Amino acid sequence: MRCKALLLLLPLLTSCVRYNFASYYAEFEPPARYDHPYDEHVLSLAQVREICGYENWGCAWITAGTCYRVLLGDGPVSVSFLRRHETAHCNGWPGDHPRD
Repeated sequence: MRCKALLLLLPLLTSCVRYNFASYYAEFEPPARYDHPYDEHVLSLAQVREICGYENWGCAWITAGTCYRVLLGDGPVSVSFLRRHETAHCNGWPGDHPRD
């Protein structure tokens, strides 16, 4: 009986998990005007933390007109998601992540 009840609740529980991830992605999705490409370095977690700081999965900065992006290659979010996020910072999106 418990198995049947769990099976009935499973779709509801998994939809909640998907919603939370969707909400998280939506919050950090850059506006279109900040989203265009630059060169990048995809690195390990230890390397990213050494360059970007302990709490980060990536970072970007501009020096002498060149934007440098560092991205975590094996983390909980995709490289393509991190690429878009850090590219937006290269294009002027502030670090406090305003929606517009």
